[in-house]
Amino acid sequence: MPLVYNNKGEKYIGGKALKNKVEIEKFCAFCEYATVAPDDGSGNEYMLCSKKGLVRADSKCMRFKYDLLKRQPRRNADLPKIERIDIDDL
Repeated sequence: MPLVYNNKGEKYIGGKALKNKVEIEKFCAFCEYATVAPDDGSGNEYMLCSKKGLVRADSKCMRFKYDLLKRQPRRNADLPKIERIDIDDL
């Protein structure tokens, strides 16, 4: 089932609203229609959009469609080390 977002940023799957409403950043870098363009050496990141052409990675438009695979997930926090305790010593 496809993920769909309404104009308020609410996430829907198969027409049903999810309980946790997640605000997503609607940038071309996370859009299904955009791919990374070759670097021009200026330091700016550009995307090649199939709808709008060459655009900056931080721009946005009304045709935005979120692509989950383009976002880099956050790393999980490292678990604290647990000391080993021998039960016989208690």
